[in-house]
Amino acid sequence: MSTFLMFIMMAMAVIGTTALAPDLPSNVEVSARSATEILVTFEPPSSDGGSEVTSYSIEWDTKPPVDEVQVITTSTDTGPNEVQTVTTSATHVDEVQVIRTVGDDVDEVQTVRTTTSLGETLAGYFSLVYDTSASGGSVEYSAAIPFDCIADPSDPTGQAGPDGPAPRTTFKEIIEAMPNVGTVDVTRSGPDSVNGYIWTITFTENSGDVPQIALHTSALTTTFIDSGLPGTGADVIVDTPRDGNQIKGNFRVEYDGHTTGLLDNDATDVALKDALETLPSIDTVNVIRGTVDDEGGFAWTVTFSSHANKGNLTSMTIDDSWLEATGGGCGKCGVHAVVCTGGSEVAPCMGNSVEGNDLDGTFTLTFAICKGGNDDGDACASDGDCTGGGTCSSETTDPMPFDVTPSVMTTRLEALGDIEAVQVTRSEPDTERGYTWSISFTGMGNIGNVPEMTADDAELVATGKSIVMNTPRPGTVQ
Repeated sequence: MSTFLMFIMMAMAVIGTTALAPDLPSNVEVSARSATEILVTFEPPSSDGGSEVTSYSIEWDTKPPVDEVQVITTSTDTGPNEVQTVTTSATHVDEVQVIRTVGDDVDEVQTVRTTTSLGETLAGYFSLVYDTSASGGSVEYSAAIPFDCIADPSDPTGQAGPDGPAPRTTFKEIIEAMPNVGTVDVTRSGPDSVNGYIWTITFTENSGDVPQIALHTSALTTTFIDSGLPGTGADVIVDTPRDGNQIKGNFRVEYDGHTTGLLDNDATDVALKDALETLPSIDTVNVIRGTVDDEGGFAWTVTFSSHANKGNLTSMTIDDSWLEATGGGCGKCGVHAVVCTGGSEVAPCMGNSVEGNDLDGTFTLTFAICKGGNDDGDACASDGDCTGGGTCSSETTDPMPFDVTPSVMTTRLEALGDIEAVQVTRSEPDTERGYTWSISFTGMGNIGNVPEMTADDAELVATGKSIVMNTPRPGTVQ
């Protein structure tokens, strides 16, 4: 084993006050004589500095010299591996549900009866008045009605001739000539012992609990049957043996386990809105109340306008135990409340509800890459896209639910032969239950710029469904 020695040789002199240090020895040569000896030869320095050289000093270093090494490194900032995103979405549609209160159509029946005291007999005329101004109608008066007026043109009783009664002289025609009465059916019974009659009027057009007809004027006359003298007991009595059906009472609305207080059967849109928005399960709604129907029923259109109640919602339910009917002889007369959803046209729903839109179903992802050839690693859809001589390797995941968890998507993607490893995160859902999944390609087998996957939304269910693929951060290659 050889040892490298570094020598430093200096001339030593006794230096006086005016002398200088001598120069270094000249022509110094070093040679190895053995593994443990070296030979050093030299000549005296060219200048002794003005003093006699008395000795020489030889120093050596047993550590070999170290060459300086400088390194030049080229690099690029690869950052995290490639990230691709999958975003599902659908058209925003607010849920609209309609609350309807309904009841059976029960026609009101009223009677008009002429009468007088016993022992007298009736004759003459009278007229009636019908006032619907309280509900926005009018006050109308009938023509004179004979004491023995025929019920309707088809009534054979008391016909004046073979062609029946003269036009507009029957009770039905006279009553229907009042603009606010509408169509009616009329029957007549009598005469009784005082020549009185009863006309039974069924309101077939004006539904619900209608106002009662009243006597306007009376020109009825009476005569004592025995003496022929004028009597004084003539009268016209109006009665309502059966009210038309009218919804009354209260109801409650329940949604997602929470219930409103009692609401009036004719609650305003503001009252219903306030009641619904007090429920913890409902954020904000818009409510429009429609016009009243013949039985006093209403339709309240409720639009769920907040993102807190998004997508296809569960239906509200109604407790109509407190609703009741005024119609006579039919119990509750079919009075009840329903909630219409999903555009239902099943009576009494009329198709004006709207199902909120949200995603459902499944989707798949496909990863396709050229393998071999000069275009190895390029994106492709078929072998024809691999123009560098490679072949297109394409694999599709098993179907994944619309809200697939990151762990399941990771498993499905890593099951593909050309994807080594990924990390998946998922956003919160949007108002239609759409999500964004961020997929980071972390495996060494997918470094650099990775072909963008494609998505198939054929089995997703929603109006305006969509899947968008994006690469917000391409991978890089050094």
